[in-house]
Amino acid sequence: MSRKIIEIKHHLSSGCCMCSGIEDLYATKTNQSIPEGFLLALGSFGETVFIKMNNSEKPYMFSANDARPKTVYENLKDELGLDYKIIGGRTVKYAKNSIKKEIDEGYPVVLGPLDMFYLPYLKMYHVEHIPIHYVLMTGYDEEKNCVLIYDCDREDIIELAVSDLELAWNIEKNGVGDKNGFIKIRLGENLPDKYTLSCNCLLKKAERQFREKPYILGISAYEKIARELPKWKKKFSEEEYRKALISITEYMGKVPKVPNQIIGVKEADIPYCANYDRLAEIIQELGQEYKQDNWIESAQLFDKCGKNIETIVTYVVQYCCNDVDRTDELNII
Repeated sequence: MSRKIIEIKHHLSSGCCMCSGIEDLYATKTNQSIPEGFLLALGSFGETVFIKMNNSEKPYMFSANDARPKTVYENLKDELGLDYKIIGGRTVKYAKNSIKKEIDEGYPVVLGPLDMFYLPYLKMYHVEHIPIHYVLMTGYDEEKNCVLIYDCDREDIIELAVSDLELAWNIEKNGVGDKNGFIKIRLGENLPDKYTLSCNCLLKKAERQFREKPYILGISAYEKIARELPKWKKKFSEEEYRKALISITEYMGKVPKVPNQIIGVKEADIPYCANYDRLAEIIQELGQEYKQDNWIESAQLFDKCGKNIETIVTYVVQYCCNDVDRTDELNII
């Protein structure tokens, strides 16, 4: 058979590439309309980390969610009956044969991590190397020598040449995966509706937050950075202070990156709310749909937290780029 395609429902889910394919499968199997970023928010948000790095250019890391595929999948697997296998570091031949076999058996495959530098439909094509992207492969066309994929930021199915896929696949091993990587996925048969799934996942998040854990994790990570950040100005040189501030902004965005203005990119930027805004929108939407006033009130609190994070990033950008120093106000946000 020269062409094979698996029909699924696809929806936009910007910035959620590692999980958008599973969202599509979940929405297809349950015949539900789900909020953008639904499963990523439920699977990643809440595991806050604040640590000192052994890197003079990036001395600290602060993150309010761990969006690595394995972490997200592990947090969702019990609720979704999710069976997955992450494969990477094998030969291109092995990867191509394996993904074709999955499609032939009726199972879409998550491809990645991919270097966005080699994906022709993206603005980063031949501009910037970002080897952390994922897509959902739902078919192939042997006559055109391409795979058929859905991308979280594109509505229509995309024909990606195998030659481009091979280039995008050829990455150095990093924090999310290895070269020629792909993920086999299966969802359970008796899937919960989105309200039940949300209740279960949010309850597990709350329980994890209040469990005793290392000082750098969870709620205590916020307590630690709140105590340390106001001391940095006197503790460090001006250049060290600047680098420390910039380093904590990288994981406050919708996706991991330093704000555009700091790196000299002159275009509209992503939100820097540590994904509190995404979770707030999801809880708000579900609260309205299921008439849960307490969810709507909670959404407002999450949104407020996101705005506070955004203010911190704004002050860092002003300090680094506009010679406006409001960093003394960070200790009262």
